[in-house]
Amino acid sequence: MRAFAPTGNRAKAVAAYHDFRELLANEMGTDPEPETQALYLKILD
Repeated sequence: MRAFAPTGNRAKAVAAYHDFRELLANEMGTDPEPETQALYLKILD
C-alpha cells in the first residue's frame, strides 16, 4: 500500500490491502495489525 498510494494509484493500494488481509486470514487465521488497518482507512479517505 505504501508503494502504490504515493503514486496516486489508490486502486492498487486498496487491492494490496485486500489481498494481504485474505492471505492473513487464510494462512494465519488473523487480521492485519491496527497500524495496517489505519493506513488502509487513510488511503480510502
